[in-house]
Amino acid sequence: MAEAQEIRQALIIVNNLQMDRTLIEFDNLKLVQAIKSKTTLGEALAIIQDIQILMKSLPEKGMTWTPRNKNRLAHAVTKAAETELLRASWSTRPPADIQSIIISEFQM
Repeated sequence: MAEAQEIRQALIIVNNLQMDRTLIEFDNLKLVQAIKSKTTLGEALAIIQDIQILMKSLPEKGMTWTPRNKNRLAHAVTKAAETELLRASWSTRPPADIQSIIISEFQM
């Protein structure tokens, strides 16, 4: 469920920063498959539905599975969430390290 919330937050950030042609990489294969196939994963049902709605409203956005060691942004967000460094407004004002990763990956 926490990982589904991370994807939802990533989509909110992408939308708030008005980023075009964005590919969200995530290291949970089952979750990415559930979102893409429009199926559910038990307790994450509502969050997955939110993600699917956000994906529809952001037509130039994509999502793919990436091995954990190749996904810096997901690790930074997870680490910040685990250490409670993310504030309620983080999706509109991400911490500097997360914003730096977003910008560097956006420019690739």
